[in-house]
Amino acid sequence: MKGYYKFLLKLLIFISPIILLYVFVEHKVKSVPNNYSVKRGYFQEQLDSIEILVLGSSHSFYGISPQFFSKKGFNIAQVNQSLHYDRALTLKYLSSLKKLQLVIVPVHYASFYYQLSKSPENWRAYFYLHYWDIKDTNVSVWDSRYYSVCMTYGNGQTFNYIKNGFKADPLDIRRNGWQRIPYTGDSLTINEKTAKERFAIFDDYIKQGDFKTVTSDLEVLLDSLKAREIKIAFVTLPAYGTFRNLCDAGIISSNKREVDRLCSKYNCTYHDYFNDNRFVMKDFSDNDHLSYIGAEKFSRIINEDIINKH
Repeated sequence: MKGYYKFLLKLLIFISPIILLYVFVEHKVKSVPNNYSVKRGYFQEQLDSIEILVLGSSHSFYGISPQFFSKKGFNIAQVNQSLHYDRALTLKYLSSLKKLQLVIVPVHYASFYYQLSKSPENWRAYFYLHYWDIKDTNVSVWDSRYYSVCMTYGNGQTFNYIKNGFKADPLDIRRNGWQRIPYTGDSLTINEKTAKERFAIFDDYIKQGDFKTVTSDLEVLLDSLKAREIKIAFVTLPAYGTFRNLCDAGIISSNKREVDRLCSKYNCTYHDYFNDNRFVMKDFSDNDHLSYIGAEKFSRIINEDIINKH
């Protein structure tokens, strides 16, 4: 038995430099700025002054800039952010949002079906865990990404950070949470072929989705906002015709019925710009995301249509 303990001690001494090195790398990688950490920092700095909160996925992350609001706004949207995380983020900070008057809830074609943790982008759930301290029920404690940012990034990205001295490419996220896409679309990026490729992703979300679970989760948020007498406005952002032409009329009708039900129950408003012909190709960066030009146009429109009327 004595020899066994000596062996363990020698093993610990041998591997301790490796453990210390890993702890160092883990700490340094976690300190590298990313979309999640930068947005969290900006958001927490402004909690006591935010009047308008914009939720949503990449459509609103790129497409709604609070810069053009007549009241203090913040865009807490993120790429592939589901309604589950819209709910979790808002409720986590709701008690600190003392001046919050209005929450803008974007709903796109697949919103009522999409669950991040069950999608091919489920690795993002671990970024919410590490940088927002928000845990999805489908996140596994048996997954190494649960405990490690390095594992969440993956070996390739982790080694890139080590090689580059733990420096990241500059992020163009504004202090109001909006990210500017520095280009506009053209016929090479916006066409029937690229639209079909993009639409296939949404089609999979709908086929694999759980409408009841997603909408029930959303109602938890709406209940809390209603209790605080905070106004709610649902918004559907514009999409280019190449994308719209592929959408199933039955899904659109189902979405509309659900939004109408929620609006009736929670005294919300719904503003549908999906087919808005004021938006032309230069207003988009691809088939279903607004460019920085379209974002300014759209943000001014919702300021006039929604914010100035609440």
